[in-house]
Amino acid sequence: LALVALMLAFRFWDDPGEEYHNNEWFAKLGGIRPTEMAELEIGFLRLLDWRLFVTPDEFEFYVERLRSAATGGRSEGEVPA
Repeated sequence: LALVALMLAFRFWDDPGEEYHNNEWFAKLGGIRPTEMAELEIGFLRLLDWRLFVTPDEFEFYVERLRSAATGGRSEGEVPA
């Protein structure tokens, strides 16, 4: 999952003139076959409903959820008991 997310992020933010790594390169990095990488990519995109862009509000919502999970629900700066 992380490998596919990383690959798609690279492609999403890649400038058109810059070199990017293809499925084969990412598959080798992850120790899987290129065909499996392609299948994982399509499955991941389907789960996202082919939507890679998020609004600033969506981003902030999930950042806050991650912060809350990472701190066990404590407020920022709050010392654990």
